[in-house]
Amino acid sequence: MRIGKYQLGFMTALFVVGATPVFRYDKDTGQDAWISMALSALVGLVFLWLLLTIRKRYPDDDFPKLLRRQFGRWLGWGLACVQSLALMCEAVRSVRDLSDLTVMTILNQTPMAIILLVVCLLCLYTLWPGGGELFQLSELLLPFMLSSFLLLTILIFATGLPDYHQLMPMLESGWGVIVKTTFLEFTAYPFAQMFIFLMFWKYVEPEVNLSRVTYISYGLVSIFIVLMFTVVLATLGPVLSANLNLRYVEVVQMIQLFNFLERLDVLVTLLLFLGKFVKAAIMMLAAILIVKSLMPLTHQWSALLVVAMVYASALVYVPTIQFMWFGIHMLAPLQVSLVLLLFVATSFRLRKH
Repeated sequence: MRIGKYQLGFMTALFVVGATPVFRYDKDTGQDAWISMALSALVGLVFLWLLLTIRKRYPDDDFPKLLRRQFGRWLGWGLACVQSLALMCEAVRSVRDLSDLTVMTILNQTPMAIILLVVCLLCLYTLWPGGGELFQLSELLLPFMLSSFLLLTILIFATGLPDYHQLMPMLESGWGVIVKTTFLEFTAYPFAQMFIFLMFWKYVEPEVNLSRVTYISYGLVSIFIVLMFTVVLATLGPVLSANLNLRYVEVVQMIQLFNFLERLDVLVTLLLFLGKFVKAAIMMLAAILIVKSLMPLTHQWSALLVVAMVYASALVYVPTIQFMWFGIHMLAPLQVSLVLLLFVATSFRLRKH
């Protein structure tokens, strides 16, 4: 698998923007939620710097090899196993969300098991040759997704929906609530999940300025999603926005121009499909690469194992508040802590030498 400059930049942006329209946050943040989102992007930038610094120190190591190098063979192996299971959990959530969205919109009479099977087979088909095709796919999907979101945002303004008085007064909830939401809600998804790119950066072509491409891509897409979220918040208001998962769909359903331009929520639904599919596929790819590095398996056998486990888990998965709490308050802090430990360990090792 080789990753080019544009594939790296496009996949970085696609990963960040893919699940952004679908998340919930603490309603106590109120109209200051956009500030939490902006601060989360800045925290994510610091986290990204940590990741890129680790990568510069060991450019030929992927995540499992880094863990074994820094923490020893057996502890590193165990931590890598835990991380692969965490990635599969995230893939299960994305696959199930995609299937639930399919049932709600177009295939409400089809058994969930069949829809899950089709989604998992599509992911397996995409990842079967080695994963490079997923990065190539990003060159096609990202321009379509960003241009569609931009068009819809223009139409929202043309309809006169945003009311920025709903964002006032600023800082009414206080910095305590804003900081709490920043670290416990927004930073967890999707900014903290950028660590999975430690699995892919070793495959980037040598002539590519990896840090520059990643920073530019991350910076541009972060500005975009903060502005997009602010528009949605100003349209729906803080109370309604905090209680909706598909808030962007709700906003787009309000677009009515020239007595015929309406019902554009179909386009948003398509964008959600694409975003969830890419997120599920890239989580599976990262898990496959970890399994492949830990076990004497080929890429294809690793892919079959991971996709089969994701499918079996998705069949019994029931979306609950407890599962979401586990993802935000357990998995995300675990991933961030692991990266921080890696950064400290690599710093001490370099200072020793």
